[in-house]
Amino acid sequence: MAISMRVGVVPFGVAEGDLNRDGHSGDNSVSVFLGTGSGKLQSQITFSVGSIPYEIALGDFNKDGHIDIVTAKQDMQASSNDTVSVPLGPGSGGFQTQAVFGVRETPISVAVGVFDKDGNPYIVATNAVSNTVSVLLGNGAWDFQTQVTFDVGMSPVDVIADNFNGDDYLDNLVGNVGENTVGHLLGKPCDS
Repeated sequence: MAISMRVGVVPFGVAEGDLNRDGHSGDNSVSVFLGTGSGKLQSQITFSVGSIPYEIALGDFNKDGHIDIVTAKQDMQASSNDTVSVPLGPGSGGFQTQAVFGVRETPISVAVGVFDKDGNPYIVATNAVSNTVSVLLGNGAWDFQTQVTFDVGMSPVDVIADNFNGDDYLDNLVGNVGENTVGHLLGKPCDS
C-alpha cells in the first residue's frame, strides 16, 4: 500500500539524502521529509525556492560535509531569468539562503557530479526550449563559473551523470523528448 503525503502544487522532482545527518534518509517550494530510521517520515519542512521549480538534485556544493540542494527554475515572465538555485544545507534538515545561477531557456532537469579530478561538484541542467545543456563548473565554495552550453537533441528533459565508458570522467546521458532520443556527452578534463 502506498503512503501519500501532501506537498506543494505540481510536484515534479524527488531526491533522497540524509539532510540532517542523523543516519536516516528518506507550489514554488521544496518539501523536505526527514527520515525517522524506522521506515517513516517526519512532517514536511517547506521552503520557497522561487518561480516554478522543477527537478532537484543533491550535492555538497561548499564542501562542508552537509547536503545542499539544486533546483531547476523557470521564470514565466522572462526566460532570460531562468536559473538553477542552490540553497545550502546546514546539516539540520533546513536550508539557508539560496544562490542563483543563470542557465538557458526552460531548465527542467539537473544532475550533480564531480566531472574532473579537482573534486568540486558541478551542475548540469537541461534546457528544453534552447535544446541545450548548461554545465556550471563549481569551485567548492558555493560558487559556479558562468555556464558553458552544449547542443543536444530536441527538447531535453532529463539528464543523468555517470562514468559510462570507464575513463574516470563522468559523462552525461540526456533524454530528448522532442525526438525520442538519448544523447551521450562524453566527459573529459575541464582544461582540455
